[in-house]
Amino acid sequence: MRFNVTVPRAYRTKGGEEKTHFWTVGTAFPLKNTEGISIKLYTKLLVTDQLVLFPVDEAESGSAAPPPDDDIPF
Repeated sequence: MRFNVTVPRAYRTKGGEEKTHFWTVGTAFPLKNTEGISIKLYTKLLVTDQLVLFPVDEAESGSAAPPPDDDIPF
C-alpha cells in the first residue's frame, strides 16, 4: 500500500467558505525487509529527500508519548 504525503493549506473561496487543499509533496510506502515506512519527498524541503519511520518499541521507551519538542535545534 502506498500513501500520498501531503501538506494541508487552508484557503477561502470567493464565497468566503473556508476549505483545505492538500498539496502532495511525496509518497510513503512500507519497507520491504523490516517493519517501518519510507517517505520519499518530491521537493527539497529538508537536507534529504527521504525519511524513514520505524515503529516505537514501547517496552524500550517506557511510554507511548512522543519526546518533547525542546530538543529540536530550530
